[in-house]
Amino acid sequence: MIFKYLLIFKIFLFASLANAEGRHVPCPVVSPVQGVFSASQIKKGSIVSVEDGDERYPLSLVMYDREEGVCHRKVIAKYSVEGAKPQVDSVFFAKMAGVVNLFVIVRWELRHSGLGTYGNLYQVYAYENNGGDYLIENKDVTENSEMTGVDGYVEHQVSIFRLKTANDVKNYIRRMR
Repeated sequence: MIFKYLLIFKIFLFASLANAEGRHVPCPVVSPVQGVFSASQIKKGSIVSVEDGDERYPLSLVMYDREEGVCHRKVIAKYSVEGAKPQVDSVFFAKMAGVVNLFVIVRWELRHSGLGTYGNLYQVYAYENNGGDYLIENKDVTENSEMTGVDGYVEHQVSIFRLKTANDVKNYIRRMR
């Protein structure tokens, strides 16, 4: 009898660990106000969500994909503290080289008045389908020096970052073609 209870306990423990690791979780409901977006443009029925993380990586970009009635959760990216906590200003889709990408504009507040540096640090990220189930970082975007910058002051000099909005980025991408 005790072996039967141990077996049942192991099954429940395994199921709990699977949920904790994000393999099978309830799919969130699309709600842009709460940072949950349809990602059907990239993969039918998928959802992306901006979620709270931990102390080191306060924000995460997560993709949910429903298959056979089960929702699979995959962390696509984690955004770290860079002097301040990150904030996601925009999540949108746009085509690059004929492929739909998910773009995320992340912002960190800067306050280094002794160095004459303050304002906001921006980074534009893009993610594309890896040909499988999830998204991978599009290095052509994130490694492009135009996709990061400060809007404010750097060493007492005015600095303007021109890609702070979805429309700014979409216009820039159109000019790149």
